[in-house]
Amino acid sequence: MCVHCGHPHISDPLGFCLACSIEIRREFYAGLERLTAYLASWAAFEEWEAEHPGGLDETSSVPPEARRSPQRVRVQNDGCPRI
Repeated sequence: MCVHCGHPHISDPLGFCLACSIEIRREFYAGLERLTAYLASWAAFEEWEAEHPGGLDETSSVPPEARRSPQRVRVQNDGCPRI
């Protein structure tokens, strides 16, 4: 019996039926693609940050009141996505 949907026929060693096995693998690889894109965005930001050591300057289009101080802000992350 499939551990996910209860279908009586199991098709893989993890205990999933064929339909659930395909869907779980599809979700897994979609998640890897999202993670890759996320990490690429951070890499691009770090590259930009290295090229702009002062951060945003007077020529920036961001208004002064919206700018953050140059000090780094430590963020607590409990692993839950923000909704």
